[in-house]
Amino acid sequence: MLATTISEEHRIQCMNAASFFELADVAISQLKRDFPNGAYLVSGPITSGGLFDRFESVDIVGNISIVRETTNKLRRQEIDVWDQTLYFPRLYELRVLWEAQDYKSHPHEYCAPMRDDFHARIATSDPIVGGYFIDGWQSSNGSRRVCELLNQRKKEVIHLPRGYHRTPAPLE
Repeated sequence: MLATTISEEHRIQCMNAASFFELADVAISQLKRDFPNGAYLVSGPITSGGLFDRFESVDIVGNISIVRETTNKLRRQEIDVWDQTLYFPRLYELRVLWEAQDYKSHPHEYCAPMRDDFHARIATSDPIVGGYFIDGWQSSNGSRRVCELLNQRKKEVIHLPRGYHRTPAPLE
């Protein structure tokens, strides 16, 4: 059965993670436990690109919904896909802490620790066998880095067509 929730142990570790690096350790531990044969990740714009709201700001909630819908659709096709959205609440909290501490000295800078210490570490971990990339992933700093790392390690990279998350999953 594919994990759609985090175990209580991992949830506590997740909420106690003091950095993006520690949170990646928790995620990699969950991946190893839940996907002993490996899993794919879904990558697309969340905080830098993708959907925009009526004020022309990045629509983080809408982008997360697309990642979640894509993950669920791939799972309905019996593809082992890790649900990274389970970690987004703590990622967001850590990003807010980063902004409060580091952003002041680097205004308008992308949160590189989230990309490098969380997403990149997971993408290069043994449990990840490849990635599915949502249309528009090229606008995302994190997705571009994840794609580059997967390609370097000769892991599978699959580019999904525009609107993939909205089309019904094929019936078997």
